[in-house]
Amino acid sequence: MKIISFGWTAPAISVKRKHCTRRNWKDSYAESFHKGDVCQAYDKSPRCHGNRMDLIRLTADPGKEPERDIPDEDWENEGFAYLTEIGAKVNGLEPVALWDQWKRSPDSSWVIRFEYLEEM
Repeated sequence: MKIISFGWTAPAISVKRKHCTRRNWKDSYAESFHKGDVCQAYDKSPRCHGNRMDLIRLTADPGKEPERDIPDEDWENEGFAYLTEIGAKVNGLEPVALWDQWKRSPDSSWVIRFEYLEEM
């Protein structure tokens, strides 16, 4: 079963307040994921002694999207609303600072949308 690690946004996974993630994956890797796939959600890679937090199911095929076109509802879907509520940082940044970086970025990233399958 495939694994997706969430690192800095793991607190939002733990309370099920994250429903999508953006990744700078190689196209060939991203294209190996499909709608309906069940994946293990980890707090960090198992190679780094990460722990499985939940099972998730992809609700759509991953799609590559320009970061500057992120829809406003993804503030909540990315878990940023929750992380802001608890004062957490994402990759050392306030969630709003990362959001602002994305909104100005010419880059594209893979968007993976998912739902939760089980309680841990």
